[in-house]
Amino acid sequence: MHAVADQYKEYYNVQNENVFHISPNEDTCPGITLIKKDLMSWEWCFGHTPRFTVTKSFPMCLPSPEYDKEKLPS
Repeated sequence: MHAVADQYKEYYNVQNENVFHISPNEDTCPGITLIKKDLMSWEWCFGHTPRFTVTKSFPMCLPSPEYDKEKLPS
């Protein structure tokens, strides 16, 4: 988190005294553990993704027809 804060401060030219680092826990933010667990679940990360298909095509390097004829038994 400090790296994110440092980049934010640099980008927006913010002074250190204006940035506060917090470490939320159940005492200060009741329910935070359940929210964290939900946001880390498979259902949240991948279950809402719409169906999609990935297609990849590439040229095939086939031997020349003459080469194939030489390998055929006579």
